[in-house]
Amino acid sequence: MRTLLIAITVLLNIGICKAGDEKTISKAEINNITVYRLGAEIQQSFKATLKKETQYIEISNVSSSLEKNSLQIKSDNNITILGFEFSNSFLGEEVKTVEFLKLEDSLNKVSKEINKLNTNSSTLKDLVSVLNSNKDIKGSQSGLNITELMKLMDYYKSKSLELKNEISDIDEKIAKLNETRRKLSNQMVEERKKNTLKGGKLTIQITCNIPGTYDFKINYLTPDANWQPFYDIKTQNINSPFDLIYKAKISQTTGIDWNQVKLKLSTALPNQFGNAPILQTWFLQYVELQVRIRGNAAMQEVAKLKIAPQSLDEVSIGYGTMKRKDLSAEISTEPLYVLNGNIISKDDFKGIAPQSIKSINVLKGKDATDLYGSRGDAGVILITLKDELSDYVTVQDNTLTTVYDIDIPFDIATNGKDQVATLQSQKVDAKYIFFSVPKLNDNIYLVAQVPNWSKLNLLDGEANLFFENTYVGKTNITAASVQDTFDLTIATDKRVLVKREKLKDYSSTQFLSNYKKEIFTYEITVKNNKTQAVSMTIKDQYPISSNKEIEVDLTESNNASINSETGELKWQVPLQPNEQKKIRFQYSIKYPKDKKLNL
Repeated sequence: MRTLLIAITVLLNIGICKAGDEKTISKAEINNITVYRLGAEIQQSFKATLKKETQYIEISNVSSSLEKNSLQIKSDNNITILGFEFSNSFLGEEVKTVEFLKLEDSLNKVSKEINKLNTNSSTLKDLVSVLNSNKDIKGSQSGLNITELMKLMDYYKSKSLELKNEISDIDEKIAKLNETRRKLSNQMVEERKKNTLKGGKLTIQITCNIPGTYDFKINYLTPDANWQPFYDIKTQNINSPFDLIYKAKISQTTGIDWNQVKLKLSTALPNQFGNAPILQTWFLQYVELQVRIRGNAAMQEVAKLKIAPQSLDEVSIGYGTMKRKDLSAEISTEPLYVLNGNIISKDDFKGIAPQSIKSINVLKGKDATDLYGSRGDAGVILITLKDELSDYVTVQDNTLTTVYDIDIPFDIATNGKDQVATLQSQKVDAKYIFFSVPKLNDNIYLVAQVPNWSKLNLLDGEANLFFENTYVGKTNITAASVQDTFDLTIATDKRVLVKREKLKDYSSTQFLSNYKKEIFTYEITVKNNKTQAVSMTIKDQYPISSNKEIEVDLTESNNASINSETGELKWQVPLQPNEQKKIRFQYSIKYPKDKKLNL
């Protein structure tokens, strides 16, 4: 096979196929898809029976958002590709989703009900019109006496009121149904946007040296697909590592459904362009204020998935062979096959799909007989199947990107809805502290401090937090940080209490000549109502002066760790169960008495 890479700038011919030209019709099947953070690379194949002449192949079932500049076509060396033309196909039968059909059915029912009510309203209005046309009474000429006239008037009044009330009720029902119809119509428009199953049409002009049936492969980029990382963080207790579960939300509106397709997820951005920046001479001058919006293309690599293969002898599995070392010399009779703890036959073992096997261990000699007695004399083969989706994921860590290869087919419809895939799960060691800033609020936060967190290679994304098997909220992980330790807020704990109050008896105001001196004293009380000891980190602050006329003096800190540049005070407070401690700090501010400070 020889690869024919289309040079778009040379070979692109718009309108290459003229009316009346004979065309070969083929449908492209999806082979592999690599989904990027923005966009996807789709690999498809098709067959075509060709004659010895210049001709056209019309290929359906390609993305409606195919990027022409990225298209590559591979074929046999008997084929010469002259050019191509791409267009969207809108003539095919629309494939309606189940949700769209439900909305359509509801809309039809509402419309029928509105029509019935309009008919009833029209009939009632006709009756009112008849009643109005016969309401004239010409006194004594009508032959009615007073009593009969009063009865007639009462009848007209009651009947007219009855009809008008019915019309009013119907109009109210129609108004509500019209609102429902409007909402259903809007939702159908939204659903139709997601139902973009229209696909594209690719027409290739080729010349063939030898007639026959040939295989073709096409490869192109589409912008209408993406995946976004998110995480589940599960903490059982503060004495154990937490589980960090990498997940991905995958969605696409490429115009073709991805049915039973093996996916790769890449952290790359294929549409990046431009050269590395070069510094130019910086000239100072007066300029008008300009605002520039720049895209952030900085990406981090996703964490590696390391699955260490177990020692495995050469074993034939179904249609594949897995080789480790030659066991034939050591096992002379049939070994015992154990699948997830259950004994199975050799035939059942051969029927296992290789990609579903997580690990294989071979036990021999005493190791085998200790567990399975005489049945293990010839050895025991322990097979463990993959359980979760993450078991089917392997990671290729490249220089600039990381690629997740999911070895299990996926169905992702072209409707823009998220399909969730679990990529990896790992244990993360952390130091747990209880943290509080009582000046801002009375909450006690459980914070996991993760050292050397950059080794996790996280991407920016949202994280769901679980503590003691209970969902407690969300947080955002920001990967672009230069700190060695990553502080991850896990939850708030109501069983540890904190209170901050100003001590009036130890606070005062003094006047010294032309100056005023104010003294502030605060006390922080913290109590542990838990049945286990905790380590508390408490922060507060005192003000920093930016004016030489204002003097600030920290007179009492209670052995706090002090940052004199920011005024931050930090205390490390160990608390035993049911223990209570108090922290007191004091500072004074001296400033001209004819001035006012925002204190």
